[in-house]
Parts: sequence; C-alpha cells; structure tokens
Amino acid sequence: MTASKPSGSVSEHPAGGCPVVRCETASVTYRAGKITRTVLDAVTCSVTPGQLIGLIGPSGSGKTTLLHVLAGLQGLSSGSVRWPTMGGPPIEHPGRITVAFQAPSLLGALDVAENIALPLLLAGASQEEAIGRARDVLDRLHLGGLVAQLPEELSGGQAQRVALARALVTRPALLLCDEPTGQVDHHTAETLLDLVLAEASASTTAVVIATHDPSVLVRVQSRWTITDGRLQTA
Repeated sequence: MTASKPSGSVSEHPAGGCPVVRCETASVTYRAGKITRTVLDAVTCSVTPGQLIGLIGPSGSGKTTLLHVLAGLQGLSSGSVRWPTMGGPPIEHPGRITVAFQAPSLLGALDVAENIALPLLLAGASQEEAIGRARDVLDRLHLGGLVAQLPEELSGGQAQRVALARALVTRPALLLCDEPTGQVDHHTAETLLDLVLAEASASTTAVVIATHDPSVLVRVQSRWTITDGRLQTA
C-alpha cells in the first residue's frame, strides 16, 4: 500500500515548539486471507508540549489504534512515527509516554500506593522515592485517604482515579487517555477530567483524550476527528 498525505492533516499547536510526537502518513493495515482492512489511513499529525486534544470518532474508527501508534505500542504498515523531544522510541525513555486505558487494570496484590509507585520502581527509582512520589500525587488528586487500600476495596470511580494517578506519577511528556470517562457516572467523569486538565495546566504534559463524551470536547484546545482510519481536524 502506498501512503499519501490526507487532505485533513492536523496542524501544529499554536504555541509551536518541537513536537512531542509526530506521525507522517502513518498507516496500519491487517490482512486475513484475501481481505485487507485499513485501520489507519495515511495519518499525518503532531502533538506539541502542553497541547490538549480531544480525539473523536465512531467505534472502530481507529481511535485506540492511533493512541497506540502515538505511544509506540503499535507498529506501522507504512509511514513513520517519531518522538523528536525524547531522542528515540519511548521504550528507551521510561515514563515519558503514559497510556491510561479504559479499564483501571490495577494489580490486586498491591495497595493503592504500591500500584502507583510501580512504574517508578520499574524505571529504576528507589522504594523510598517511588512511594514518596506516589503519596504526593495521591495528595494532589485528593486521594490520600486511599493510600493503603487494596483495589478490591475501591469503587469503580476510585479505581479509575487511582489508575489516572498511576499514569501521572511518572510526569509524562505525553498522556494518552482511551475513553477515561466511558465507564463512570457523570460526576466521576467530571472529576477525572478536572484532574487531567489540572495536571496538564501545571506542567508541559501534552494530553490526547479519545472520547465519545461531549463534555470532554468543550474543555480541550483542539479536536481531532477520525473516520474509517482517516484523521481530520474539526
């Protein structure tokens, strides 16, 4: 398949600066026998520090695949993806890119503080530093009262907020959220969104939120629309 630049490629963030991630005519296709399915179709886009983006599109349109490409979790059939400010693929830079998946995926054997500290420990932080930073982010997100609880003791909304804290504790350059409000009630959804936007505004973390929730879209700077694998601005 030959990649070509789409007519609706995404423009740079108004503040400019070196992109956190940039895709050039990035395509992802799957083949099953004689059938070829294009999930991403020649997507060109970039995300710059501090940018807040809402990614919308119908189910199966390619939102999750695009997030995985931006994170370096999904290989391309053609085109390229680069992380200019990180010096290489994210695998070489633990903590620089974080994905907050739709389901919390907390580890049942670890308490809340230990779940949040885990990415830091895997990146080489000491136990003392990791737990200290975990407690700090819990306090910032008004979750300090949950520090010693196990995942089974949390409500669905609490578990989602703890998972978000785990995503933020690494102080990522890029936070990718896959339907973070899709499985919680409206009040919890607003709380989650408040937390993400507050953390982003206090740092240079760029955020891309894949969502079906209209309340998310009114609070972001940019809207991206993906339909049948093709990305366009709103």
